[in-house]
Amino acid sequence: MVTKQIKLPKITIKIDPREDANLFWSFVNHPYFVQAKFSIFKAHPKLAELSNGTDFRQRISGYVSDFYKDNADTIEKIRKSNLRHLEERGINAFAALSKIMDYKWPEDAKYEAIFTILPFSPFRGKIFFYSILGELKSAKTIEKRLLNVAIHEISHIIFWGYLDEIKKRTGIIISEDAVYLLKELVATAIVNQQGLSEILSVREVGNPEIRELFIKTNGNSPVLFKDYVEKQLANLLEQKLPFLNFIEELVGSAFKIDGQLSEKMSLWKKHGNKIFSNTELLSKYRKSIIIR
Repeated sequence: MVTKQIKLPKITIKIDPREDANLFWSFVNHPYFVQAKFSIFKAHPKLAELSNGTDFRQRISGYVSDFYKDNADTIEKIRKSNLRHLEERGINAFAALSKIMDYKWPEDAKYEAIFTILPFSPFRGKIFFYSILGELKSAKTIEKRLLNVAIHEISHIIFWGYLDEIKKRTGIIISEDAVYLLKELVATAIVNQQGLSEILSVREVGNPEIRELFIKTNGNSPVLFKDYVEKQLANLLEQKLPFLNFIEELVGSAFKIDGQLSEKMSLWKKHGNKIFSNTELLSKYRKSIIIR
């Protein structure tokens, strides 16, 4: 059990319909992840009906504002429930994350969680947005709690710090596509490590874009990229080696396959979840990335 004397981050929870409405607008018009709009319309069919017209942004604001008002009591219960969960498991979860990633929390480590009714949980700097749609639909079946999302998103921030360190030390630079995929692969591997996985009561399957990514190394049979990364991390932790070694090795591999990773992301940005229902697209997406 971890004592409260250890420096750990503080998470505050905020409910801000106006901020959420702005978030909706940005994703409905996202220049790269065009599939985000379809996910939003699927989760909120009424918005699709309201999308015609020059005042769509105003309509989004009205819809989001009304949604929060109509569900105010339930949303407040979700806020209180997640605060309790943070108090009960947060100390041990953040201590486990710190241990896995060889990371020492600064004195002023603070992060803000803002509720969103988007069907996904984006983040921005030290702010992450927590989708409450799952909890609104069923209080009994909660796949992810705010703490789980916090661990996932904060691991990205720590990952970027290591990435900057490697860039300064080695001069190796990888594309934004490679960085995006690596951060998701690393976050999933971290959450699934023994100890942290038990604290969070979850087995992370990863974001959709990494679930069908296969790699092939040294003539071996193809394996899921996320399983490969998870195994590499488990081996490193077993040998008690620095987390930096793990990231440096991953970045070195990503540098060699950068073009292949960008091809996968280009396909994902264009088709998104439609890949999984299209045999030809899925076959193309699942084609193994070769690491030599």
